[in-house]
Amino acid sequence: MYNGLGIEKRYRRENGKKTKDRLYYVTWRDDNGSKKGCCKKAGSNYGTAEDIVKQMKDEAIRVKEGLPLPPKKVTIKQAIDEFGDAFGKRVARDGASARTWDNYERALDLFVAFLKSSERFVGSVRSDEVLAFREELVANHNEGGMISVLSAVRTFFSYCKRKRYASENPATDSTEGLHGKKIEESFDDDQVRLFIDLCSRRRGQFGREFVDIIKVALMTGLRQEEITKFTIKPDGRIWVIGKGRKARYVPTEDLDKSLWSVLDKYRSRNPIFSGWDRGKVRSYWYRIANDAKKVMPLPTKHGFHVLRHTFADTWVRQGRDIRVLQRILGHSSLATTMRYLRANDKEAAAQMKQMKYGWLEPRLAVI
Repeated sequence: MYNGLGIEKRYRRENGKKTKDRLYYVTWRDDNGSKKGCCKKAGSNYGTAEDIVKQMKDEAIRVKEGLPLPPKKVTIKQAIDEFGDAFGKRVARDGASARTWDNYERALDLFVAFLKSSERFVGSVRSDEVLAFREELVANHNEGGMISVLSAVRTFFSYCKRKRYASENPATDSTEGLHGKKIEESFDDDQVRLFIDLCSRRRGQFGREFVDIIKVALMTGLRQEEITKFTIKPDGRIWVIGKGRKARYVPTEDLDKSLWSVLDKYRSRNPIFSGWDRGKVRSYWYRIANDAKKVMPLPTKHGFHVLRHTFADTWVRQGRDIRVLQRILGHSSLATTMRYLRANDKEAAAQMKQMKYGWLEPRLAVI
């Protein structure tokens, strides 16, 4: 016993067999007599066994007394390795994009090069250093590139804060004042009709099913990866798991009857468009886009995602609630939804003309 603490050395078990990984288990009793405990792995990245025991004794006493725990002494290099392992598990488990980690890795390499050391403890990085790193990025990155790099650094430190490698996130305000991505472009009605017409001329599965995929995307705002995975619940609502494993319903009660005639053809499938994946949709889409560019100009960015922008643009032009649109699209922030919206000078002039000002109306005489 140590100051009311019980300390026990154990070995981690895997598949019912004892491994060589040492675990130090510390237990204590709270004021109500309930047993509390925590354990920690010993190894080269965590210090010697004696260091682990001493650290755990101090931590357990602080927890017992209700005091905040100090940040763990983990180097930036160790934390990045762990962050990469955690992200790799997420890719395997949730189907997250491996390209995202490539972007994170490049951003963290830039940050480590700026700090000139990866052996510093994570908790020693200050917010003014992150802001100085932001100033250095100005010379070699546009605003969108800066946000991408700084967001990766901020996500890394958020992970470190959760793991208690740092008491605060020094990159919290790193993107403040940056405007981010420009307003996204969308298709007009003629461009939509052209894509559907070109796709309808194709024979076989390419023509029949891909036209239906385009129509569903235009009327629900589903992403490219979501369009191949969504299902329809017995009550008729679309159920989809989007980015970040966030699940959401898309209400379908008021959808056009022609769309329901499309969906009914695939009711026996689960998901609805089984047999399609993200890569196949992308490949087929760009074949149509290459033909469409010969007929009329397209937006600079005209990937499949432009259908999602078109859905959002149509929603707002019809005077619908943007908060409801945020929910349907599955955005956590309204600022993200706002990027999908655009207005031209003609629309601005028309709506300015419709403005009414009560203070210009003549007042009734007071008798």
